[in-house]
Amino acid sequence: MHHLIASLFLEQHVLLRPGHKNGLLLPEANHEELRFHDPTYPAPGWLANTVRDQWGMDMAGQPTGDFLLVRQPSPCGYGKASWEVNLGCNYACKHCYLGLEVNSGMPLPDKLRCLDMMAEAGVLWLQITGGEPTIDKDFLHSYRHAFELGMMLTVSTNGSLLWRENTLRLFEECPPYRVTVSMYGATKTSYDELTQRSGAWDLFVQGMNAARHARLPLRMSVIVTEDNAHEETAMIDLCERWGVEHEVYTNMTPTIYGGGEVLTAAARELPAHAQAVHGLQRGTHLHHQGPARAGV
Repeated sequence: MHHLIASLFLEQHVLLRPGHKNGLLLPEANHEELRFHDPTYPAPGWLANTVRDQWGMDMAGQPTGDFLLVRQPSPCGYGKASWEVNLGCNYACKHCYLGLEVNSGMPLPDKLRCLDMMAEAGVLWLQITGGEPTIDKDFLHSYRHAFELGMMLTVSTNGSLLWRENTLRLFEECPPYRVTVSMYGATKTSYDELTQRSGAWDLFVQGMNAARHARLPLRMSVIVTEDNAHEETAMIDLCERWGVEHEVYTNMTPTIYGGGEVLTAAARELPAHAQAVHGLQRGTHLHHQGPARAGV
């Protein structure tokens, strides 16, 4: 399993470590040297020194193929994608843009082929979302396949299943770039009311406790609606006590079918920030634009 990724990203060459925010820009000549370097040979001296200085990893004398995945350039030039692996969810949030949720998604062979196509198109940064991606029966297999293709992975989730041992074990073996968790309240009453699921708060807290204990790279999306607007400050305080970076989202969007029925969940008395609730588009979306520097 690789610990580092060397890849073309837009018009730059980058060296990245899964599970870490910071990356390095490589001179083109160095990247080309890695592309044609025999993976059974020890790492070039400059690479071993760079990896030691940046991440404290001692790779001197080790075959490059033991720790480095070198991605081949794509003529398509894509850099980022967002992939909705399913449309189903274990919550029934009043504001959800999916509207009437359907437990649907592609069969596993099609999912894997979709990931292969994204990698071939040059996608380096991939957001896996849904629906709720962690309830998908193929999530573990799909995530691992994307990781093995050399993608820097972000999982957007409600956090309710982050306590599962198989998920935590997968994230330990194949570290995500980021796990973005949506937060729907600061108390059991408001959280369960918004998600329309009894016990949802308990699962959320259990998931967050497990994720923090595992030191996952967490970011919280604080979702503010009419059901929990009175707890906005309490939600932010909880994020800060947990030591989790966060962003606040207040705007609602119509459903993917064009209906406006979920817009009534908006907390109209709050100032409208020009942001939207998680999940603005449907399907797989490829972007030519990406972070201006590695690791953003």
